[in-house]
Amino acid sequence: MKAGFAYGIKGNSLFSFQKMFYSFPSFGNQFKIKKFYKQAKTNATSTAEGKQLWEILLDTRPVKTPQRSPIKLENETLATVIAAEWQAQKDFIQPVTMPLMNLTCTALDITSENRYREKFTKDILSRLEGDHILYREDEEQALMEDQNKFWDPIVEYVNKKYDSNLTPVTGLITPDFDEKAYETLKAELNEADEAYIT
Repeated sequence: MKAGFAYGIKGNSLFSFQKMFYSFPSFGNQFKIKKFYKQAKTNATSTAEGKQLWEILLDTRPVKTPQRSPIKLENETLATVIAAEWQAQKDFIQPVTMPLMNLTCTALDITSENRYREKFTKDILSRLEGDHILYREDEEQALMEDQNKFWDPIVEYVNKKYDSNLTPVTGLITPDFDEKAYETLKAELNEADEAYIT
């Protein structure tokens, strides 16, 4: 079966439609593909070793990524929510309304490639050196209080989890770089799966 017919789509519209299932907002909602199924649901399956996985079925056909990778998830809740995203579609399929489907496709088709995984990992690690929540207002009282109220718990969580000492700063001061936190997070990301990185 050709890829286009697996989704009930013919011609050059298939590639443009598939691209919309990646987590890039620039694709927007510019294509309209008519809904071609009646029911979306999860289905329990397993690996040859007996490990239970969950797939999403559109009627009887399993959902795949744009690169034709099978979507088989260890997390039943995630599979259930993705199935609900498909079920919620009306007359036309709108990928922009399916964030977890988008993230899953990105993880399986893009993050899984080493060159992209390395890029995403470096981007995450760079946040330790200059995340916006470490830079605080020191003149406008109301804004400063809101920043402390909503951002301090996040900084405290990171410090506790990674045994780090990230400290908010004001003005033009640069936050101190925490080498220990960097190495701890780097090790965690190296062991993490594609979904976690995405």
